[in-house]
Amino acid sequence: MYKRKMNLLNRELLEHFMNYVEIKGDSFEIFVIIEFKTKMSEKMLIEKAYEHGIVVLAKIWL
Repeated sequence: MYKRKMNLLNRELLEHFMNYVEIKGDSFEIFVIIEFKTKMSEKMLIEKAYEHGIVVLAKIWL
């Protein structure tokens, strides 16, 4: 079930943001790193996600 959810997330992100997103990790990991290629601030991205029902639970800088 987890693999199916991760595949769905990856598919939807690529469908809507193909040229603006890089997804790091694969369907077997318990986390996903999504890097958006935009000039929008991190705060604005998180607010926009929330407006669309997506909650960012953690921010990790590598």
